[in-house]
Amino acid sequence: MPRIFGRLFAEMHQPFYVLHNNFVIFAEDQNSLKVLLNDLLDDKRLYKSSSYQSLANQLPGKSHIQIVTGFPEWLPNQLPQLKKKSAQELEEKLDSLSEIKWGILQLRVDGKKSFVSLQLREEKAIIEKISRQWTTQLEAKPKGEPQFLKNHLNQKYDIALSDENNHLYLISRKGEVYWNKALDGPIIGSIRQVDIYRNNKLQMVFNTANTLYAVDRLGHDVEGFPVKLPAKATASMGVFNYDEARNYRLVVPCGKKLLNYDVEGKAVQGWDFKEADDEIISEPQHFSVKGADIIVCLSATGKLYQLNRRGEERFVIDQKIEELKTSFYLKEGESLKESELIAGSNSGKMYVINPQSKVDAIYLDEGHPADHLIYFEGRYIFSNDEELFVKDEKRPFNASFESDIRVKPKAMLQNNRFYVAAFAEGAEEIRLFNEEGNLIDGFPVFAQGPFDMGSLNRDNNLNIVTYSNDGTVICYKLQ
Repeated sequence: MPRIFGRLFAEMHQPFYVLHNNFVIFAEDQNSLKVLLNDLLDDKRLYKSSSYQSLANQLPGKSHIQIVTGFPEWLPNQLPQLKKKSAQELEEKLDSLSEIKWGILQLRVDGKKSFVSLQLREEKAIIEKISRQWTTQLEAKPKGEPQFLKNHLNQKYDIALSDENNHLYLISRKGEVYWNKALDGPIIGSIRQVDIYRNNKLQMVFNTANTLYAVDRLGHDVEGFPVKLPAKATASMGVFNYDEARNYRLVVPCGKKLLNYDVEGKAVQGWDFKEADDEIISEPQHFSVKGADIIVCLSATGKLYQLNRRGEERFVIDQKIEELKTSFYLKEGESLKESELIAGSNSGKMYVINPQSKVDAIYLDEGHPADHLIYFEGRYIFSNDEELFVKDEKRPFNASFESDIRVKPKAMLQNNRFYVAAFAEGAEEIRLFNEEGNLIDGFPVFAQGPFDMGSLNRDNNLNIVTYSNDGTVICYKLQ
């Protein structure tokens, strides 16, 4: 590149490239090309942007070399290329530079003279517009879902993610890898955070098939951990913080048993769960209504266990529901007895279960059984093949994807607005919708794995973190 185009391209050694129509497109890494090809397939072009059209109309007519960069997307990615002092200075000024939309460098040659012009164009931030904020390379292919975890040092969020070699990574909100830790197998379910020492410093607790882990934010094992399980775990552990007193209980399903540990890694005395009728296949979940507690889990034969804090059955339902799926939601009533448990099923029906034995099963949509179901802020959200549905009294909607939605959608509230997103693996895309059912500008975005979403900086901006199969972690930012 430097030999052909000069020193302007001196840093591009052996770049990746793709031929498209009459263009050769170069990039420093494969992931950038994947994102570009995804945009081209979705017909997202510069000439369709009103902002770019306004820019193009005001540029000088002809130039021999023209470089155009979108500053909000480009600036953060330059930090690793700069010296420490310059990078720190740029990072401190990123917020004030966020309204600089375009940077344009033009070179025009006339005989022995050359003319160089540089323009910076400022625009107000675009509402609900997605852009790629940063990428980070892992040592192996990621596996499972990224997960946002609170950072007690700055009250913002970090990202936890595992790879196919069973290494757990902790990544900062800016894309820096703090550490990676070898585990003895894949994490089952999700990571939970606890304050073991009651000093407002958070630790991570999770389990693999053979081991119960507690890890601090430096990646070190907490004293008393890891704990070798006496039998293989058959589901993710439940973490209970009774009365918000930080007197945690770590309850791990191991076959027909529920093992109860404290945060010192010791068995809890007084736990009286005997034995299930079959393997327990769901994470034990704790619900509380006006001081009344219930712990819920499911066996492989469809037996629903509703326990008190001692592990004794509080309510008994004789009916077994073998097709029931393993995540429960609570629709809170005036009391625990008047509340309802909600769960999906393999048939696509939604089950509504009263703790005192009443069980109802309905289709949320007769023509579309629910493959994946969540209950969020009074909304029933589910997917069927390539369709996403939001059942809401005020603003119901449905949307189509390019391929089947094979993992559970995610929903959240940000700035008092409702958002829902889903990942379609076959189409390698994530789509995000607002409460009006509109696809957010800039979506779909490229992804080859599941995602998590939230506000990494705990500000007005929403982030989506996902990855590609070559080990690249991708962070998108919604402004």
